[in-house]
Amino acid sequence: MPAATTGPHLSTRERILFFLQENKMVSVPEISHAWGLTRADVRYHLNLLIKDGLVAVVPRDGSRVA
Repeated sequence: MPAATTGPHLSTRERILFFLQENKMVSVPEISHAWGLTRADVRYHLNLLIKDGLVAVVPRDGSRVA
């Protein structure tokens, strides 16, 4: 885990957001493994970040999400 994204003062959502900023193309399983979270937890927080307009889903094949 990168030092800048650790610490008790960061929420899970903030840690995921910082992780995404450092690792632009990362999957739910990769985030889950990196932070020791369940995939369901990662998806929950990602959905909130998407809803807030802070992250976007980009398919790995480069196609656009409708």
